[in-house]
Amino acid sequence: KGDFAARKKRFLETDKVSYESVTKDKETFENDKPELKRNNLLSPIIIKDKSIKTPSPEDCGNKIMETDSPEKANEKAVLSIAKNDDQKIIVKALNNKEIEKELIRLNEPVKKTVIPNPSVVKVKDDGKKSLGTDNDIYKLNPDDKKIVIKRGHKIDSSLLRLMSKRKDELSNIEKTKNLDDLKCTEQIMEQDNIETMDEATDEIFSNDDENPNTPDENQYDGDDEPFTPPFDESNFSNSPIDNTMGGNSDFDDSFGPRTPDSESNNNDDYPASSSETETLPDSVDEEEYERFCPENVIYVSIKGVSEIATMQPDQQKLSEIVYIRGLPWRILLLPRDIRVSSGDRTVFRRSLGFFLQCLGDNVCTAWSCSAMADLRIMSQIPGGTDYNRNVTHNFHAEANDWGFSQYITLELLLDPKIGYCFNDTILMKCHVFAEVPHNIGWDSKRRTSYIGLKNQGTTCYMNSLLQAYFFVDEFRRSIYKIPLAEPSHSETSVTLAMQRVFYELQKNDQAVSTEKLTKSFGWDPSDTLHQQDVQEFARVLLDNLELKMKNTSVADAIPNLFKGTLKSYVRCTNVDYESCRYETVYDVQLNIKNCKNIIECFDNYVEAEPLDGANKYDAGEHGFQDAVKGLIFLDLPKLLYLHLMRFRYEPQAETYMKVNDRCDYPAILDLNKYVERQEGDKTDYKYHLHSVLVHSGDFSGGHYVAYINTGLYDGEQRWYQFNDETVSECCHREVFLGNFGGDASEKVGKPYSGAYMLAYIREDSISEVLNPVTDDDIPKELKERFLVEEKEEEARRKDKVTSYLYQSFRIMCPKNLFQYTALDLMNATSQEEFEEIKLQKNMTLSQFHDFISRLYEIPESKFRIWQLRLTKLKKDGIEAQLGSYRPMQLLGKYDEKFQPNSIEIGALGDDNVVFLEYYKKKENNKFYYDELPAFSSTNELLFFIKVLYYNEQTRKSTVSVKDIIILSLNKPLLAYMKDFCRICNCSDPNGIKIYEEISPDQIKLIKDKHLLIKETLNLIDGGILILEQTKNVSTIGTVIEWHERVYNDCVIRCIPVSHMVYKTLNHTSFFTDDEQPEILMYMSMKCTLTQVAQELSSQLFVDSDKIYFYNSDLLSLKTPQFSLPKTSFNNITLESLWKSSHNEPHDPRYNLRPYYLHFSLVPFSVNELLKVRLTMKIQVVVKKQKVEDRLIFPKPTQTVKEVLDEFKDEFKIGACNENIHLRMLLAGSESRSNRVFHCYPPHTPIQNVYDKTKPSSLYIARIEEIPTDQINVDETNEYLMPVSFFDKDPIKLYGVPFLFKITNNESYAMVRERIRLYLGTSKKDFDKAKFTYVQNGKIVKVMNTSTSSTANLSELRQYNIGQNRILPFFLGIDIPNKIHQPKQSNEKSIVIRN
Repeated sequence: KGDFAARKKRFLETDKVSYESVTKDKETFENDKPELKRNNLLSPIIIKDKSIKTPSPEDCGNKIMETDSPEKANEKAVLSIAKNDDQKIIVKALNNKEIEKELIRLNEPVKKTVIPNPSVVKVKDDGKKSLGTDNDIYKLNPDDKKIVIKRGHKIDSSLLRLMSKRKDELSNIEKTKNLDDLKCTEQIMEQDNIETMDEATDEIFSNDDENPNTPDENQYDGDDEPFTPPFDESNFSNSPIDNTMGGNSDFDDSFGPRTPDSESNNNDDYPASSSETETLPDSVDEEEYERFCPENVIYVSIKGVSEIATMQPDQQKLSEIVYIRGLPWRILLLPRDIRVSSGDRTVFRRSLGFFLQCLGDNVCTAWSCSAMADLRIMSQIPGGTDYNRNVTHNFHAEANDWGFSQYITLELLLDPKIGYCFNDTILMKCHVFAEVPHNIGWDSKRRTSYIGLKNQGTTCYMNSLLQAYFFVDEFRRSIYKIPLAEPSHSETSVTLAMQRVFYELQKNDQAVSTEKLTKSFGWDPSDTLHQQDVQEFARVLLDNLELKMKNTSVADAIPNLFKGTLKSYVRCTNVDYESCRYETVYDVQLNIKNCKNIIECFDNYVEAEPLDGANKYDAGEHGFQDAVKGLIFLDLPKLLYLHLMRFRYEPQAETYMKVNDRCDYPAILDLNKYVERQEGDKTDYKYHLHSVLVHSGDFSGGHYVAYINTGLYDGEQRWYQFNDETVSECCHREVFLGNFGGDASEKVGKPYSGAYMLAYIREDSISEVLNPVTDDDIPKELKERFLVEEKEEEARRKDKVTSYLYQSFRIMCPKNLFQYTALDLMNATSQEEFEEIKLQKNMTLSQFHDFISRLYEIPESKFRIWQLRLTKLKKDGIEAQLGSYRPMQLLGKYDEKFQPNSIEIGALGDDNVVFLEYYKKKENNKFYYDELPAFSSTNELLFFIKVLYYNEQTRKSTVSVKDIIILSLNKPLLAYMKDFCRICNCSDPNGIKIYEEISPDQIKLIKDKHLLIKETLNLIDGGILILEQTKNVSTIGTVIEWHERVYNDCVIRCIPVSHMVYKTLNHTSFFTDDEQPEILMYMSMKCTLTQVAQELSSQLFVDSDKIYFYNSDLLSLKTPQFSLPKTSFNNITLESLWKSSHNEPHDPRYNLRPYYLHFSLVPFSVNELLKVRLTMKIQVVVKKQKVEDRLIFPKPTQTVKEVLDEFKDEFKIGACNENIHLRMLLAGSESRSNRVFHCYPPHTPIQNVYDKTKPSSLYIARIEEIPTDQINVDETNEYLMPVSFFDKDPIKLYGVPFLFKITNNESYAMVRERIRLYLGTSKKDFDKAKFTYVQNGKIVKVMNTSTSSTANLSELRQYNIGQNRILPFFLGIDIPNKIHQPKQSNEKSIVIRN
């Protein structure tokens, strides 16, 4: 983007157009009058011949058409220079269609060339005067001698080649872009008050008056969609045209369904080119660009059309090949016969098959490409209408052509009245738009200069948003400026991960991974597999980034870009009073249902609602007043994100459905009328479209892509589609018409696609928001960090590539053992301290010994290598549950024949820890390696000797390895007591007890030392013996005590959840929502919950009796449900909690992370809760139509009134609520029973309520404030009516049911209006409501609220007599469910945890 001018200049130099000179005399011109094409953006071309003499209009006679105003000029105007004796003819004819036809007839390729706009063609001329008069619109300035060619952004270079066939000589042609030289056009603009060159061009070639029904087919009509002439069906009403869209051209029969689109010829069907300036990316030259362009037109001229009647069905005609998206395309024409019944016989009529063929096999084998095409036969008579039909198909090797096997009948094709055939020749063209093909090795960087993002499963929503943010240069620059995260937090730093993604998008050549970003969110791989909403993700991400930016130099970066202010107001119409509140918005959510375009969405958004009649507004001292309620913006942000709400809840389907309605959006959006100006505010709220985030699919699953205009900063339109890893150029039509939704998207082959979010940039902020980011904007320290990461990543990639050739080993040395004080010989932590080496798998064991000898500088004769393997030992014949890693396999340098061991280390398997046995001693302050003791693998065992001693640092008894010994199987342990005494530094062999460590959870006392070792110990190498001196037992304890303590030691993380589950009575929630301390405690698995509570209470300074623990598996962070145990906390241990959820025993070696235990603070002692009090789940109405679940703990002897009196604190807001009135209701807890059944009298025992609302019950108690008008009820004239909501089905109730007072003989219209006011619902929404009486799940009466019918209390009471008391009736309001819209079961809220 920053080098745009240089690229433009470089492209100009490559745009060399060949000009040929063809001499034609006047007769030739008169007999062959070609008319040059005017493209949709092409302006007049006036050519002055290099002549000896320039004729005047008088000299030319009637050969020159003069006009004194642009209005009189039209496409049929012909400017020519009459041929004199010494002059050549130069012709300039202007007509849109004739140029294409002439080019085809002359077999000239019609090729599009991209050049800048505008441009000037300089023609050297020795003429002395201008052509025409001073007022002539075709005036040529005699001084500058220049002729204006005002070109569009796309122009046919073949146009000038055709002109060269109609002129004698044109030489010395140059190109320039000096706008000051456009004298001719400037005069035209000045004369006719035309503001732009485009308008001047339109005026010159205006043709509406002469032929209003046949406008230029490529000309835009002012909207975002191209204009196509209407198809005149009257001309073909009696013509047998087959409308079947066909498949493979090798068959005579028609294929595919009959579709209305195949006949359509309206303005949406033709895939037009972009109407904006397009430039080439740096990495693409012109030839390559044209080869990989997203669209092109194929032309073919068929001569001898009448011969089609006699052609064989297998004969075909082919066009020249045209490349689109790197694939070769061409037109394929075949004769076909149509079977037609005529009376009693069947006849055949010849027709023409018209197909588009893609020869992808020429490029690769497993290719596929989706494309849409307009197949067209061009009319060759003035004012004639082309015949076109559209196809959409996924081309691949098995179906490489698609079209219509019976496109048009020969009878219709040759009809001279229609004009498709002229001189036995037809002109055909096919406009093709293709998507990026698959499996051809598409290089996004090379084709577009941009790269994509890798999809982790369903992260397309994230990829599209990140790309949109990346191209907001000011946002990217702000992300770079966030202070660099500490290396220790690199994996959890969201800001560093964002910086990395943007840096790689800016610098890399291949698609970027987002795995580190999602990992920084705290997500695991399963989180990336959930379908998510891009707008929800945008809000969560921006909130997280804005929080991280606080107290930095870019603290205001996000508000500066995204923040707008919305004002909601109530304004009285008859008095000067207004109530308003202000809200900060970071995006605007627009309802698109029944809105044709974005402007209508905004009109609906700010539409004021009247408050009048019974709905008047309480204006304080002004009393009740007529008013209007609405929304208005006080300011709109520089970067405006619009969320088009395409998902809405459908109650009948009980799910969300996608709104596929069409909603148009413009490239330029004027929102000035939606902003309430503050004093001095002169901001122009005119916005330019920057990006479009599109969703295709439905609510259950879909895909997001982004369309981004990367040229907005340069005032250009360079749209690209970002589809995960693939980036491709796209046209104006695809960005707009293709994503409007509804019928618009269907006609471009995307029936379930529609824009979901739009990003507009305020016009006055484009230069600021899109100011290009350069390498200098990236902080030096950030570059250095990422360069280091790149090198490390490259090293890891190389390691991964060659990893199959290598095997890693961790070397456990004696020094590691002597420092280890836990169970077994190692745990997960100690392994990290072992030295790691990587060796080739084909290294032999003999070579392995040589390598170790050199590495540790130990003579080969003074060390042995053992491989550690997992084994399960036995105690009293029973195998232990936990396995142990022991050095069981000796890896010798020589085999049994004393030959170098040729076994490769790759054959050792996955056990990659080896023990290096050596004996290092110290003498005279020098260390040396002692000789290895002899070892026989058949008669001896390797054992490790641990000793129990007192550790002065920890002040606890400790066990560690003190020596390594070789034991003979045929000797008793008694034979080694001398060695044991030496190791223990003990003189009395009888004072030593010996234990065998079977596994981390089991040890065994060796009672008889006289038995042979092979009869006493587990016969494996790597056994462990623990020595205990009996004289020290009183001081440091026994090995048994040590083992029990070490095995059961654990770390408990206590997590408060009282604020997560239910608030308890009398504000007993100890922690606020913002304060969630997690307390770490070192405990034993043998501890009871009572002991844990005592330790926890000492850290929280609360009563331990008021700490309640939840049932837990100790490994899950998930908040458990509240459930009281059946026994006392004194009888529940951490060990019992573990065993209740896990089959394997607790393993302290690898369960090194803390165990999780959830707790709540309760207002009473746990014992009292268990033995005395009730635990009731109730609902509390905190405001209208909103309830919260709570827990209360009443005594069974209390009444409802006593409970309500205790509960009043929950409702106190201020002094005005000292005399608040509460009541307890019985309501349903499920959908079918979601209504109010009963209001409990104050004297009702709470035990009765508890029995009715047990957890398994269909009912729940509800506490609420009594409305003022219901405190006193006259039962003779007033009635408290239960009210519930349902949607169509009265069994499926929803919302918060309530009681509403109805007065005898009160009109139902008044009841309806009072309920609406109580709910605060707008008239517009409440008009859909129907009022009914519902009983036993059935509607027993529908009330007519539009008449004067009234409520009759006698009638109402009749519904509640006899059997009906079991399920009393209620007032059911049938209204669409917008209150509680359940989420899909597979929907998971987006949470960034770091």
